[in-house]
Amino acid sequence: YYADYLFSFEEMIEAELTSLKKCLKPGGQAEVDTREFYTTTSWAVTEFERREREGLAPMINLELSCYGKTSKVAPRAQWDELVKKNPKKLINMKNLHLLEAFIGRGLYTLPLDWYYTLYPEKDIYLVCTEDLKRQPATTMSDLSDFLGLPPFNFTDVVNKGMYNVGTHQGYATATRWKTGNEHTDIPISLKLKEELSSFVKPYTERLFAMTKKKCDWM
Repeated sequence: YYADYLFSFEEMIEAELTSLKKCLKPGGQAEVDTREFYTTTSWAVTEFERREREGLAPMINLELSCYGKTSKVAPRAQWDELVKKNPKKLINMKNLHLLEAFIGRGLYTLPLDWYYTLYPEKDIYLVCTEDLKRQPATTMSDLSDFLGLPPFNFTDVVNKGMYNVGTHQGYATATRWKTGNEHTDIPISLKLKEELSSFVKPYTERLFAMTKKKCDWM
């Protein structure tokens, strides 16, 4: 019975995608808010001007600009139209930031832009989740080497499984690799999936170009 009173995953994704398209469009709220917020930060102003001069993508503070805005209609402004169309349905969750940014949390290039601006590229190390699943011991060893830690054989550790994933929170119980590597389709329509992929693709390509590392996502 409760399904009639809860929003579907598709509805939530569609609402967020609509909100992000509007917020992140060229000259949109994300650009305006970010520049205004950092107007007294000299290094940021210099970087904004350089990117504009060279025709590069602007720096964006996604959390500041596109999320967290409240309204009288819904817990977040991005859900206003959703709630207006479905007044009997509920959005009630303590950790709203987890619910509002299904897509935004995957636009890694936006927060990493700031890191690559502030720190030398040689001091940043990117690990793909896929590498941790497919070759965990090697991936952990490579990361350990980058951090300058003493050599360590991770084989016995990773053979126990994965920690803090799936239904097992924390590090008391391991999830078997076979279970953790099972593929699950995203429960949205093909049309929305294609629209979402089209929106995310430019950000993913920017990420791979910036980090010089390509994860198996596309």
